[in-house]
Amino acid sequence: DLEQKYGVKDDSGKLTGGAVFSKAMIDRLLTRIESGACVEKSGTPCAPSDEIGHGTHVAGIAASRGVGGRYPGVAPSADIVFVRVTRGQSDGIENDDLVRAVQFMFDRADSEKRPMVVNLSLGSDFGPHDGTFLWESVIASHVGPNFPGRAIVAAAGNSGSIIETPIHQSVRVTRGATMRVPIRTRGAESGSVQVWVRLRDGADLKIGLDGPDGVWIDPVAEGHQNGKNTDDYNAGVIYGAGLDKSPIPAASRSAVVVWAGKWPDGTYAVTLDGNGMADLYLQGLGDAAIGGEMQALFVNGVREGTINLPATHPSIIGVGCTVNRPRWTSIGGATVGLRVPLLDGPGGQPAPRPTAADPSATSRALNDGEMCWFSSAGPTAAGVPKPEIAAPGALVISALSRAAKPGAAGSVFTNPSCPPPSSGRKDVRCLQIDDTHGIAVGTSMSSPVVAGVVALLLQKDPTLTQDKILALLQAGAHRFRYPPPFEDQSGPGEVDAVGALDALEQMKSPSLQIPQAKECWITLSSDYVPADGSTSVTAIVELRTEGGLHRADFFDKDRLAPTLLVDGAAFDGALTMTRRGPGVWLFAWRPPPGLGGSRATFGATFDGVPIVATRTIPIASDPWTSAYPSHASGSHCGVSGLGTGPGGGVGVLLIVLTMALSRSRVRRLGR
Repeated sequence: DLEQKYGVKDDSGKLTGGAVFSKAMIDRLLTRIESGACVEKSGTPCAPSDEIGHGTHVAGIAASRGVGGRYPGVAPSADIVFVRVTRGQSDGIENDDLVRAVQFMFDRADSEKRPMVVNLSLGSDFGPHDGTFLWESVIASHVGPNFPGRAIVAAAGNSGSIIETPIHQSVRVTRGATMRVPIRTRGAESGSVQVWVRLRDGADLKIGLDGPDGVWIDPVAEGHQNGKNTDDYNAGVIYGAGLDKSPIPAASRSAVVVWAGKWPDGTYAVTLDGNGMADLYLQGLGDAAIGGEMQALFVNGVREGTINLPATHPSIIGVGCTVNRPRWTSIGGATVGLRVPLLDGPGGQPAPRPTAADPSATSRALNDGEMCWFSSAGPTAAGVPKPEIAAPGALVISALSRAAKPGAAGSVFTNPSCPPPSSGRKDVRCLQIDDTHGIAVGTSMSSPVVAGVVALLLQKDPTLTQDKILALLQAGAHRFRYPPPFEDQSGPGEVDAVGALDALEQMKSPSLQIPQAKECWITLSSDYVPADGSTSVTAIVELRTEGGLHRADFFDKDRLAPTLLVDGAAFDGALTMTRRGPGVWLFAWRPPPGLGGSRATFGATFDGVPIVATRTIPIASDPWTSAYPSHASGSHCGVSGLGTGPGGGVGVLLIVLTMALSRSRVRRLGR
């Protein structure tokens, strides 16, 4: 019955995929394999397998019991409902399959009357990034205040590096000047480029497309579409939700710019006429996919707003990545590590090119405890603070699938760039730790750490809801072990299982706990304030007691007050501080018009005395002018006039295993 309800069917209704295995069935299959009764070398699988290795590794991080006491997961006593959502050996995931998988998991939880946390180590860059896509909403509908014992956490994404993956632009358009957002591609024999354009509140824009040989599609107004068709390629602009077969949800003001087929090498540009702010997200397919030799990318990118779907949904907990292991030793004895891109001060450009005096100017070694350089940044296009929490994801040791050993085609542990071990002989096993464990990096690895902590919380209280779980995760968080350079990547802190459990005890038995300033901190949802007031900036205040042992709580709320200065002067307006959970308070600010070029300082006081170190950020028209105000001589200079495109590269010793997919698919988020 479960297979019929949740399985994959063809057009005639015949079941073509989606077998369901009980624990007893799985155990019997494993016994047959281990006893030698079934030998897979014959080419016939003895049991469902994980040729990619990603899902096995992720599940082990959350709930492995370890082997011989080594490398247990965060919640080793938890049971696992495991759903394979890839078809065959592809790492692409159909949205319909993902929706069915989540429904199946909560169906099992309801059937057994047990709490469940669903981990989604996957995501997509294509979409409105505001939580309005139907498949996002369906997944998020399974959690909330009316669903006790249910939780969903999702990887924030690996799209936060402006050097490796400039797939997002955020631009301000002023009337009378055409904004050209350039895209560089080496052409394609077979592929496509899709650009999602989402309008911010108050924007009034026309959208078009230029090719390297001139105008391909003149800018069209909202509610219209236009195209260009040749023998080699087809191009189009679809602008609005009401158009036939439009992929745009009704709740989102967006357009899709696309070209597909065979196209020439050169610089292309999405053109914007009118007034207001827009966010653009790029996805290449086929020859143009990220990681390939002919990848399509923005000439310049911005880090802000790169959270992947479905973590963009306000009701899903998005998880960013921190570094927990800068170097490791492989099973073959190789010492392996990463070098990551070095950015300029504002973080929007690569560092200056190396010189004879400083040959390593464009890269550096990882720091233990820092934010992962690639971790996607918030807030969402709707201004929702993301990620909600960060967790170790670089580099995590966990279970190694028997079908995904190094050297196997498609395995995340197959790396042709492995450094030689001390023996000097080539060894492809640099991502293998021992016979049963491998090492991987990505927000895919961070998300199951948080899922494991949620499982521990649900073990203590199986009635917790998603909103309370979020409050406990943020209440239990500790400061980052290495200060994050960009708060839009980090969220309010790093996950802490002991702290979250302590916060749960405080939630059940509240008592007066007074904050100590040296233990408290404030984080902001963005590294700049949009001057047009299209989105708010949210401040999250974390209050801790002496020694940081507990969350400050149960005091009269009037003792805690938000503070906001604009160019050093107190802002004359109402600000409301809201309690999310023990020791976690929030307030948001959306500026009135006319403050562009100023600076805003956020803080908080307790009994009239500062309780946190203040944070100051610029008020600007867009992320580029916030970081590089000297370049803002014209309304259209922020994108086309900065930089020469992605450069420098990243000296990683890991293969990059990202894959851009069409709008009907998502991807796993290991690197």
